[in-house]
Amino acid sequence: MSALSRDPAAAIQAGVYAALAASPQLAAAFGGAARIYDAPPANPNGASIADFPYVTLGEDHSVGQTDQAMDGTETFVTVDVWSRATSYGEAKLIGGAVRDALSAPIALAGHRVVTWTFHAAVYRREADGVTRRGIVTFRFETVPDLATAAFGP
Repeated sequence: MSALSRDPAAAIQAGVYAALAASPQLAAAFGGAARIYDAPPANPNGASIADFPYVTLGEDHSVGQTDQAMDGTETFVTVDVWSRATSYGEAKLIGGAVRDALSAPIALAGHRVVTWTFHAAVYRREADGVTRRGIVTFRFETVPDLATAAFGP
């Protein structure tokens, strides 16, 4: 067995990416293959050169739920939707497909999802005046899967 971290953040990111990449609803919302990035491709100056629309794995934060009886973590994960359409419709369609893709349990290496919920979606216009962004947030409660993983120090 490989050593894994007790922190589920990396496993959740991998599971979310896999679920999004496998989603026929998300592919349909893109009209073909979905463009999913941890960080979108950029030019040497750091400006994104990704074709719109696309989604990025956004920020997350974790809160421990560890006590004498349980070693758990509550993790909030965001998926950001980026669109340059003239209305919010495209971003909301893709955001809905993201929600659908994450409505079923995701597989995590070394961790078990106890509960997962859609938390919120916010759609806004970015400062450039042309980019629309959807921030879709999910909540995962996880515990280490001690039966299938050995955790490192």
